[in-house]
Amino acid sequence: MGKNGGRGRKKWNRKRKAEEGAAKEGKERTNAAGYKDGQDYAAAKTSNPKFEAYYSLVGLHDTRYDNGTFVPCATDAEKHAERDLFMSTLRATLPASFRVDRSLDPTIQNTILEELQEYVGKEMEVEIELPRRSEAIGGKKTCIEQGVEIAKEEGDKDQNNGDYNSGEAQFLKRTLAPAKPIPFISHNGVTLGFQLSVDRRTLRRNASLEPLHSFLKIHTDCGHITRQETVSMIPPVVLNAKEGMSVLDMCAAPGSKTCQLLEVVGGFTSKTEFEPHGYVVANDADPKRAYMLVNQLKRMNSPSVYVTSCDGQFFPILDD
Repeated sequence: MGKNGGRGRKKWNRKRKAEEGAAKEGKERTNAAGYKDGQDYAAAKTSNPKFEAYYSLVGLHDTRYDNGTFVPCATDAEKHAERDLFMSTLRATLPASFRVDRSLDPTIQNTILEELQEYVGKEMEVEIELPRRSEAIGGKKTCIEQGVEIAKEEGDKDQNNGDYNSGEAQFLKRTLAPAKPIPFISHNGVTLGFQLSVDRRTLRRNASLEPLHSFLKIHTDCGHITRQETVSMIPPVVLNAKEGMSVLDMCAAPGSKTCQLLEVVGGFTSKTEFEPHGYVVANDADPKRAYMLVNQLKRMNSPSVYVTSCDGQFFPILDD
């Protein structure tokens, strides 16, 4: 009897679910905030009054950059324009950038640089599908305002009377400039750093850029290329580490700067050496982030790195 009762309950549950599913058909689904599925959410306002007031107080907007020099702003209008430029720059999506490992065999390194020219050494026109929603950064409205030409497809701004939140597909035609070389990422006179003219999201989602995306993924997994933001490449350069030095990185995760330092100090000081003398101690107080750091460093396949997970205030003293 118990078995039959269980079967009856299962049949009743299936029947109820079918009835509820039929009742929902034709109705627009909404979430707890009342927004409909497939349509846009309200864009969050990216603003911090205290942050903006601080930089205004210290006089950051009192000067402007003109023809290679900083000159004082003569009027309040110039100060407001400088402030608007500052805030819009902070809200802009960072372009994708990467660097080639300087410790690679010269033959492999030259081959990678030659192959890169096929993808990033010339202009190309791509058709970018805009996001379906208007986000604070990288949303449909931002892409349209920064774009060159909107493809006359369904969902055009004119057809929607300026509605950037329509669920229809919309495309933006854009001519991508060649990748910009990053001059301070070089070795033996060869530039190894490059900055693309698109962000990571566009690179990942656009079908026209799939060959370049696949190329970067393959060489990243091999350890030949490190995908890293341009601003993140600056600290190791300023540190000016040399082959054979010892570096302690107290907040190493996720590991892009650690890899950059390892390429330098883990190198050989002379052609007669077979083992590197320099090394990097990569520390992070969070064990989960330290584990992520280990996965990043696996690509380097270098014996010159030690990974630790200690509180920086109580890091043990390393004696010779």
